[in-house]
Amino acid sequence: MKTTNPIWTTTNPIWTFLLPQMVSTQALTTSRIPFKNLLKHMAMQLAGTPAANRRKGDTRLPTVSRLINCPFCATAYFQKKKDHWKFTVTDPAHNHASSLNPSAHTANRQLTASLFEEMKKLGDAGLRPAVILQALKKSHPEETILATITTIYSARKKAAQEVLQGISPIVHVQKTLQASDFTTTPKVNDDGNLTGLFFCHSCSVELLLSYHYILFLDYTYQTNKYKMPLLHIAGVTGANKTFSLAFCFLAKETQPYYDWALQNLQNVFVSNNIPLPEVFLTDREQALINFLANIFPESYHML
Repeated sequence: MKTTNPIWTTTNPIWTFLLPQMVSTQALTTSRIPFKNLLKHMAMQLAGTPAANRRKGDTRLPTVSRLINCPFCATAYFQKKKDHWKFTVTDPAHNHASSLNPSAHTANRQLTASLFEEMKKLGDAGLRPAVILQALKKSHPEETILATITTIYSARKKAAQEVLQGISPIVHVQKTLQASDFTTTPKVNDDGNLTGLFFCHSCSVELLLSYHYILFLDYTYQTNKYKMPLLHIAGVTGANKTFSLAFCFLAKETQPYYDWALQNLQNVFVSNNIPLPEVFLTDREQALINFLANIFPESYHML
């Protein structure tokens, strides 16, 4: 059944109709196009079927889906020449019962603009998502905040993307470190892309002055969000406590990269007039062991 509402000059009556739908049934999804020849198509989150929404060429078996082919559909079309909106409900029916809790729907769990900004400040202060959520609810008792911990995690991810401003995470790390007490040494390829980053904190160098005898080299693979192998270099104090001396991201596990990383480590000692380490402890990364002997031939190696 197709029903057409009267023509309106604003979208307020449209949302007056749609917002109760968001709370009582399923949150709406909308496609928003700039006002030039604007067409807004609104459908329920349950609209469609899993098969119809699969990507072309996707051979994976269907798993869990919320889609149950709900028929509700509405369209709002802005007629630019007449300067008004035409709103049509193609099918007002639903094939499911009303939801018992509005927090079950993604749109209802979203943070408002003010709460999002407050969430960013709390996150920057080092608070965990669970604590952030509790803080928002306590500081705004007058609001019904339906957000969950997952909402906070997603919002934090969105905030991080805003901070990046289109640059890669590893480049952002470099810029952040350069503005701190870290000494950084980047490695770039012929295209100017960052392919390696060695960084060391000034406090670590101060510790190294007294505890330069033994170093641990721990090489981890692409288990970080930068998708680059990480070389962690640590020392040990007289109280048998370890401290991080330096870190190095490497785009490739090849001789030029290993040589570059270990030469930067050597420069930390030479530039600060610190005796070279007597012992290196590493895992069974054979390539790293081979290059270690080239850069530090007088040092003893242990697994």
